[in-house]
Amino acid sequence: MDQGSVCIRFRHPTRALTFLSDALGLTPLRTWTVGAPRQTPVGTPLSGVYKDSFWTSSADFEPADGFKAPLAAALERLSRRSDVVHDLLSTGGRLEVYVQLVGWINNGDSVDTALLKTMVDLGATFEVEVFPE
Repeated sequence: MDQGSVCIRFRHPTRALTFLSDALGLTPLRTWTVGAPRQTPVGTPLSGVYKDSFWTSSADFEPADGFKAPLAAALERLSRRSDVVHDLLSTGGRLEVYVQLVGWINNGDSVDTALLKTMVDLGATFEVEVFPE
């Protein structure tokens, strides 16, 4: 992985989430529906069925540029449709804002209080993971 990414991820225990593509104006990176047969990202069947619905979209960034700009853009997009976000969360769903950092160079960024407040107002969980090579 040469680039980092900021991902918006939704999970819901009962509802299909494919409508999020239109609601948010984003192309999903991956999606599945509760009860569907499990499979790998390339379509190889796995045992069992999905226990929840899942939808994710991703924006890549150069490690030297930091993740603040794509994070702010993702939160702005979610804020414009906070009605959809809050409806999903109030019915048992979960919103995760997930930042993936490359581990082969020193990289990172700061998240100011305005962005943190936006995440809190949206009910988002903030996750960060490093991928060393």
